[in-house]
Amino acid sequence: MATTSTIPLAVVLASSDVAAQALSALAKTDPSRYWYRRVAVAARDVRTAAAAVCRISSGRGEPPTCTAWVVAPGVLATYRSEPAVGSVVQFSSGAEARVRSVLRSDREPDIAFITVDGALPSGIPLARTAAPTQDAAVIGCNGERFLALARVSGRPNDPKLELGAALPPGASGAPVISLSLGEAIGLVTTAGAMVSAERIVAVAAVLGVGPLAAHVTSGELAGAESGLERRVDPSEYDDRKGYDPGFIGEAVPFPTPKGPLAGDVLEYDTTASAKSTTLTYTHFSVVMSRSLEHVHRRQYRRQDP
Repeated sequence: MATTSTIPLAVVLASSDVAAQALSALAKTDPSRYWYRRVAVAARDVRTAAAAVCRISSGRGEPPTCTAWVVAPGVLATYRSEPAVGSVVQFSSGAEARVRSVLRSDREPDIAFITVDGALPSGIPLARTAAPTQDAAVIGCNGERFLALARVSGRPNDPKLELGAALPPGASGAPVISLSLGEAIGLVTTAGAMVSAERIVAVAAVLGVGPLAAHVTSGELAGAESGLERRVDPSEYDDRKGYDPGFIGEAVPFPTPKGPLAGDVLEYDTTASAKSTTLTYTHFSVVMSRSLEHVHRRQYRRQDP
């Protein structure tokens, strides 16, 4: 049986909807439904990312020289490659653009930003924070879109990319999408490792690349807070006693996160201007995962995967 420590999907290829193809494959290979649920919640972000990934070749019909993805208006990010001016940028949708220039910094010479001429799809937002461990998907385009599930761990300046199998040829430069954040947490290197989003953002700032793509919340789209996005004053919960160990009859102590989970607990402000890790309700309390906070928000915001 698949578990959270098992990556049940090596690589899935799709000519159209890579999220749907991945879910179809996971329905057969993931009995635990753990990874199936992770991809289902992130399906919209996966589709957005897949649309923003492209391949670059010296000419139409020529083999790809690298994989790249949209990070800002008219700007792509990739790894190491330096395509010639005029090279063809091809998206799976059929859209095309042309390379105008390549920007690189001595600070991180392996990260390249490519400016292009032509209409581009929306960019993939870059994560500004890193969780200790994140379930992720590598999304590339080497003729067809492909998706490979992965787990990212380690420090932000030294991330570790665990894959179920080797990536297809041409995966270098592909974005690594957090299934929790819906954002790029890095890009793949030729060695199957990754460069973190934090480093990509830093280089973009040095080179003046921007504005970088960012998530747009439903509240921002509406121009005001929606009912589901309403900010709650902590004082509204002052009268809640929280977890009652004897509520079901037999006393059950309040469970606390242990091991790796202990370092992934969300903190919030209380009315006493202090920090707490426990949300108190009537008879029960909630401790939330910091790395999954965006998932919690999106589950209320979205009606379909």
